[in-house]
Amino acid sequence: LPPTPERTRIASRTPETTPANTPFPSSTPRPKYRLLSQEKVCLAEYPAPEIQVEDVDADLDPLASVEVIVQWSDGVDHFFTGFQPDRGTGYGDFDMEPEINYQVYLAQGSPKVEGIKVETCLESEGGWPGGWRLTFQDTEMNEEDPLESDQ
Repeated sequence: LPPTPERTRIASRTPETTPANTPFPSSTPRPKYRLLSQEKVCLAEYPAPEIQVEDVDADLDPLASVEVIVQWSDGVDHFFTGFQPDRGTGYGDFDMEPEINYQVYLAQGSPKVEGIKVETCLESEGGWPGGWRLTFQDTEMNEEDPLESDQ
């Protein structure tokens, strides 16, 4: 009798499953700055409407050298605070044009302030074109060196 052939079992290829990358909820990073105030400016000493930006730290002390970005539909400009010390070390401004909507934010991270445009001041405020003053506050506390604070 001829030998009985042995049955060889061939392993079937089962597709390997790779665990799906399960996204884990992550917190949205908090911007470095927050908008502290936004107010209309109607003063005779500023005849051209301006976007005036004041930057302060967590203790409300003025901050110089903060980059401010101003965007509009077909352009963008940058300026820094602190170049007009007579108006404050945390101060910077931008001349506005009528009928343009601007967005203003800080390069280091802040909410975008939208819909900034020239608005006519009330007659009781002079009736001329008005600008805006935006105050941004750094949300990070500056920790002082304990050795320096004792001196």
